[in-house]
Amino acid sequence: MRGGCSFCTSSGTHVFLPVKETVACLMEQVKFLQKKYGFKSFVIGSENPFRFIEQLIHQMVEENISIKILAIRSRVDWVNKNKRILLKTVGLAKKNNFVISLQQLGFESFIQNDLDIYNKGYKISENFKAVELIRKLKKIAPKNFQDGGHGFIGINPWITLREIKKYCKSAGNMQFLFDSYHFGNGLVLYDRCLPIYQKLKKDGLL
Repeated sequence: MRGGCSFCTSSGTHVFLPVKETVACLMEQVKFLQKKYGFKSFVIGSENPFRFIEQLIHQMVEENISIKILAIRSRVDWVNKNKRILLKTVGLAKKNNFVISLQQLGFESFIQNDLDIYNKGYKISENFKAVELIRKLKKIAPKNFQDGGHGFIGINPWITLREIKKYCKSAGNMQFLFDSYHFGNGLVLYDRCLPIYQKLKKDGLL
């Protein structure tokens, strides 16, 4: 991302296990949690689950793991890039009677200036593409797909009155995304170690 998202404390290189080893590692945890505690809902703790999610589901089904909800999270642009895999994943959920929950997508804002300030690294068009994909998945698999809570910046130190009007318009047009989010007078605290803190300091907004 050439600098990294301003919410992240690290912009270093991520190292991933090969797909086969990743699936084996996750299966070990899944089997333990189900046998020990009876869990049927699982959250995949990876920002890029698309490289292994199909293989994992096939393995879970093959080993008779009971699944109620399988929650995955990612970035908006990665979801769009992996649209085909996500569609296949929801198809597997439909076939095997469980729910794919797409969570914590960092929409952050439907205003390009916000995405630029917080160094999200993609154009606002990616947000609108992801919204349409979510609408499509809800339509084709209403019982097997849900979108969980997503990240929004909301009111921030750089926002203008004109942009606040845009927020209101966005909330009206995409109410299904904003149902559990309120653009109110909340207090946002930024840790000193975050890049966004340094920008606030530089711009005299602390």
